[in-house]
Amino acid sequence: NLARDRRLIAEEVKSKIGELTARMSERQAKRLQLALVSFGQKPTLQLAPIDDPAVLGEAIRRVKSDPSGIENVIHAIRFALDKIRAPGKRKFLLLLTDEEGSDTRNDTLVDTALAELKRSGTRLHVFGKEAMFQQRMVREWLRDERGERIGPSEWVPRGIETARQEFFTPDWLFSPYTGRNIPAGFGSFVLSMLSRQSGGAYYILRDTPSEYDEAVLVKYEPEWVTRKEYSTSINRNKLRRSIRNVIDNWSKMRPSYWLTDVDRIEEQATKEIAKAERSLKLVERGIAELESTPRKLWKKETDRWKANYDLTLAQLYKFRFLLREYVIVLKRCLKEGFPKPRKNQKFNIYRVYCDVRAGAVAVREVKDLKRAAEALEYVAKNYKGTPWGKAAEHERKYLSPLQIKPGFHAQSARPGTKM
Repeated sequence: NLARDRRLIAEEVKSKIGELTARMSERQAKRLQLALVSFGQKPTLQLAPIDDPAVLGEAIRRVKSDPSGIENVIHAIRFALDKIRAPGKRKFLLLLTDEEGSDTRNDTLVDTALAELKRSGTRLHVFGKEAMFQQRMVREWLRDERGERIGPSEWVPRGIETARQEFFTPDWLFSPYTGRNIPAGFGSFVLSMLSRQSGGAYYILRDTPSEYDEAVLVKYEPEWVTRKEYSTSINRNKLRRSIRNVIDNWSKMRPSYWLTDVDRIEEQATKEIAKAERSLKLVERGIAELESTPRKLWKKETDRWKANYDLTLAQLYKFRFLLREYVIVLKRCLKEGFPKPRKNQKFNIYRVYCDVRAGAVAVREVKDLKRAAEALEYVAKNYKGTPWGKAAEHERKYLSPLQIKPGFHAQSARPGTKM
């Protein structure tokens, strides 16, 4: 579906193959053969093995878009290995994609593809986009060949850079989808793992230069092992297991920053307060678990897991402050009444938001606010030039007292709702 890029891809392929053959002996160049498989929901053999790069370029230009929007990349890898055989030759599979793949969460399928790559001696080289930091979906805008926006935004499944989530998604008042696209510095996990384990590499296709210091980032590489091997290593490590437990528990209970049932606002607010108070207990438990972790375990960890620990703890401090603020704000509204919409204002929701212009807060909350600010500042400073530092900078911007106000959301409108 890389329609606007096909011409550039074809030209780049021709150029790179020309550079490759120029470094070969005449005998090697004659033995070089090229084939082409396109894929979407199903893979298609577009071109059987040939020795003319020009023919390959033309075949790339003729590839048709798949209207399904599904990209079964693992099926395509296995299809290519089965259909294109070359006994006695070194084999390289070059994969070009802009998503993580619709079938990459099927561990059995992924493990089978890895075994087939190794058995056939095929090196997988992936040309793909950069994963987002612990966030599977990235918000992108439709652009023309010059990069100008020509359409609305959409969520693209780019995938995370690790086998399992190692940290909270960048948070906006307890909602995991924020639109804060924080690059991970690495490609999506499954394709990166397959390429590394087969002796190949993952090449990140960027529209702009990397935001990070690559010399620093190399110390924070994920573990390129299968998900089963990854889970086993997590379960054997107390610090990593503690962080995973915190993430799993937090995902079970999040209060909402939108109150959509304005006809029964007191009832909904009461339910959300109860959720927030249960969430607060989980956060307090997570803080206690991480703070009680022996430092000797922390010191033996990799740089990546040290960063995960520091940022997770900083986020928990932030959640503790915001959850307490959330309860205070809603209880005050239940006691004093919810704010009224302005005259002629469209109105079908109440929205809880960070009041970044607020001054002093309740005395009880100042300590929580200061502790969270210090922890986030520490991560931003000590992990500068990495996704952890960038995430901490983002979170600091929205560490502030909460307010509630009437609002309107088109998707929330329904018959019988006050407007």
